[in-house]
Amino acid sequence: MAEVIYLTDMSECLPQDALSTTPQRHKWQVVEYTAEEGLAGKMAFAHALYETPAITLPLNVEGWHAFSIGFWPGVEQEHTSLVKYRLSGESVYTVAEHYVQSPSLPGNFWDRTELVETFPRFADLTGQELLFSKQNTAHPPTLACVAYVKLVPLSQSEVAVVQRDREQRETRKVVGMIDGEGLFHQKCPTTKEELQEQIEPFRYADVGKVLWGVNLSDLTYYHSKVGRFYGTEDGVCPVLRHEHALKSHRALADQGIVPFAAAMDYAHELGLEFHTYYRLSIVDKAQPYFFFSTETRFVRDNPDCRIVAKDGSPLMKASYAFPKVRDFMVSLMEEAMEYDIDGVHLCFTRGPEYIGYEQPVLDEFKRLYGEDARDVADDDERLYTVKASFLTEFLRAVRKAADQHGDKRGRKMQVSAIFEGGTEDMRYFAYDAYTWVEEKLVDFIFTNPPSDLVKLAKENGCQVYMFSTKDDKVLTMKHAYAAGMDGMAIWDINTTRPETWAIESRLGHRDEVIDLPKQERYPKMKRTRLITIHGRDFSQTVDKNVPSGWPPELLVIYTGG
Repeated sequence: MAEVIYLTDMSECLPQDALSTTPQRHKWQVVEYTAEEGLAGKMAFAHALYETPAITLPLNVEGWHAFSIGFWPGVEQEHTSLVKYRLSGESVYTVAEHYVQSPSLPGNFWDRTELVETFPRFADLTGQELLFSKQNTAHPPTLACVAYVKLVPLSQSEVAVVQRDREQRETRKVVGMIDGEGLFHQKCPTTKEELQEQIEPFRYADVGKVLWGVNLSDLTYYHSKVGRFYGTEDGVCPVLRHEHALKSHRALADQGIVPFAAAMDYAHELGLEFHTYYRLSIVDKAQPYFFFSTETRFVRDNPDCRIVAKDGSPLMKASYAFPKVRDFMVSLMEEAMEYDIDGVHLCFTRGPEYIGYEQPVLDEFKRLYGEDARDVADDDERLYTVKASFLTEFLRAVRKAADQHGDKRGRKMQVSAIFEGGTEDMRYFAYDAYTWVEEKLVDFIFTNPPSDLVKLAKENGCQVYMFSTKDDKVLTMKHAYAAGMDGMAIWDINTTRPETWAIESRLGHRDEVIDLPKQERYPKMKRTRLITIHGRDFSQTVDKNVPSGWPPELLVIYTGG
């Protein structure tokens, strides 16, 4: 067995003037520690509230290794631990995040007195150094603490296995959905590389397609000529997180960076498909809480395009029964089609319903059936048929625009959709997915569909992905395989938590993960109990008289507040 190498002295990191043995602003504090299993060394701790520069650890090894990072989340109630690391030959960091939330005290985070070890990455470390950083722009601020680096030399046969797995594409059955919003008020990126950190984990993972959200209502997460950028200089931020998001967007815009375009370029560099996705709901946010610093305007400027309730009440939402609404959303998509995206994705799940009892609906129902649509039952099959026809007309317009742009560039522009897939839901929301598939209006769909829709999709060259928001992604993927689907789409895919990403990144390896017992589906990171920090005992814990829902082990010095 190869000899394991531990690098435990972070005081060797460079530059030395970024380190200090005492707490100082904008520096990594170097602190001695001891732990079980004979571990001892000096950790580097970056405090949450201060910008801290990256530091570099010389590795001084040659050849292929598995390397892991041992970090300490810290005994902290306010700030999540987020460590960023990359090799000197890489431009984009890998991010490892860890927190334990108290079930009895929402918003409070309790981390035990243990070092936690990431799952290994594999690389040729010849001539490489290891860089560590913290997310200086995060909201709320995050801390970072690196205790050791673990290196395990790989044999030639082990390297061959890694390389073969990386070269194959058959397991790329997962679609990663990134909503394009939370990133900006949580991590608050200000550089192209920080945007690319969202894509980098997919390099060798089983993700084949990336979907990136670009709008909410008529507002866009980039400077648009069709929609309205959601952050204006003189806007009022109704909530703190959007103040941070605006700073992020402004910093990127000042550098001429279009967020989705930067992510797209990197996805293509990694051989991944990249699709922009669109929340289709167009609403007029009520005052005084209007969600973003820029007010939604489309519905206010086009009151004749509002959804109308059965009783005749106009709602604060646009109806796709009107050509003007359909044309607006298609134009927004065409704006992104000018970039090298692989397709556009219609996100029906964010904001249904889309059709009510507007005049075009009443007129069409009257024309076809000679009755007033408001006089028939809500579940009347004829009402579903009429409402669905308008959404299908919208799909046809998207398909036409996509085909025109695809023909112009000489490469297909794909169209896809996510929608509630139960038979009852599709009828209620007027999704005629059967026609979408038969007319080849969509190239792939995300849903939990009836078996006959899966069969029809296969017959018409349309891929079907199981849609998952549940914690047990392994079980969801197992159901997708059993139903003959092409894979699974993960909403708000999270790559920064090692214990879940270790499995979710391998979901396309059917024989490897699908039949795992439930208790083994999400492996636990290696934990090593600390004994001392800075010469103070850190090992004496107690679980007697601990309140219900609190962690089982607390330091004996804990005073209850």
